[in-house]
Amino acid sequence: MPAPDPSPLPDGAPMQTADATPAPAAVVPAPVAPDPSAPAVPQPPDPSLTAPAPNNLFEAVLANVAYQVQTTVKPAAAAAVATTFGFPLVLTLAVILYLAFQSRIDNRDPKLRYAPSSAGETFVAFQEEDR
Repeated sequence: MPAPDPSPLPDGAPMQTADATPAPAAVVPAPVAPDPSAPAVPQPPDPSLTAPAPNNLFEAVLANVAYQVQTTVKPAAAAAVATTFGFPLVLTLAVILYLAFQSRIDNRDPKLRYAPSSAGETFVAFQEEDR
């Protein structure tokens, strides 16, 4: 028995029958990952972030810096730096502590304690000999 012709719907579209084959799905291209070697394109600042109008110069500078930080610093980048920043921070603190306590350590050594501390202390006056 031949398949019945689909009768049109009131809007003019043909009605699907049971033996009709489905239409092929539209091919949607997969999103392309950005190239990491390509330069980053800066995004325009969020218009909802506006710098307040301060009363004096100090407040103006502080407000401008805060506004620039809000629009520039990305939270994901700050978190990545914070997790990998431990070693340089510990090394900096170790150097500062060493420099702070080095003079106390040097004062315990008698050779360093009595050594001249400036170029003026190394000056020896010339004394004439009696002929």
